[in-house]
Amino acid sequence: MESRLPAIKLSHNLLGDIISVIAEREGDRKTMDKEVYQLHIANSTRGEPPSFKNATRAVTYPSLRHLGLIYGEGSAIKLTAPAAEILQGLRESDDAYTRALAIHLVRWDDANVRLLDKIKKLTETGTDVTLDKLVASYWAKDSEKNATMDLGRLLSYFEDAKLLERRDSKIILHSGQIATSRNPLHEPPTSDEFLRVLVREYLNEVRNGRSPLVPIPVIERRVCAAFKGRLWSDEFRRILASLPRETDEYVIHFGQPMTRESQGLRIGGQYFYYIQIRTKVTQ
Repeated sequence: MESRLPAIKLSHNLLGDIISVIAEREGDRKTMDKEVYQLHIANSTRGEPPSFKNATRAVTYPSLRHLGLIYGEGSAIKLTAPAAEILQGLRESDDAYTRALAIHLVRWDDANVRLLDKIKKLTETGTDVTLDKLVASYWAKDSEKNATMDLGRLLSYFEDAKLLERRDSKIILHSGQIATSRNPLHEPPTSDEFLRVLVREYLNEVRNGRSPLVPIPVIERRVCAAFKGRLWSDEFRRILASLPRETDEYVIHFGQPMTRESQGLRIGGQYFYYIQIRTKVTQ
């Protein structure tokens, strides 16, 4: 029997603001509801904004409960321990928020939907994984419209945690980020170790005549996966940006995007999307 798909109605864009409100208004449900509702009004793209009851009782609290982020009823609604960790990350930095969210979602998913395993299983068949294919493969007995909407919202949370990405409707897992979420107290690689793997994975990527200009998110996925749970996405970017551009062994060139591309890397005020590595022949 396939796991039940939870009805996630809350937009991922509101998660940080809403858990902040809940933390600040614990014990004062009336004010909590009002502030949650105002967040929905301020962020609504609909011609007619949601009703007060729909925004709070039908969307926000059930979604957070499904995701394991709140507990309690009435005026006793509180954040769970994982939600408190996510909130702490939010207060520290974007990277800390992403890490805390990833750690929780992987653990939650392992115990509930097992969405990541489902995507991996479909990926191993050699076909492109899409939202429609996921619904058809695992939730065909549900309402197609509702399942597609709920799954689409859930996938957005996983995207925010950098556990996966969607490109041209294709869903791509970030296996390195997933593995590191299961091993959060890891020892990151040294710069020398990182460089060896970076060069190796770059050469593997451009082998067989591929372009020498490799998108940074592509090499990020390869390198993080190679370290098998020892490298967060933000650690990859921090170490990569700190490497010297040229040594006796290699030259690293960063290229800017030709069109608007996301998930690039900003170094010294410049935005780059491609990387090219040239190794030097030693005499």
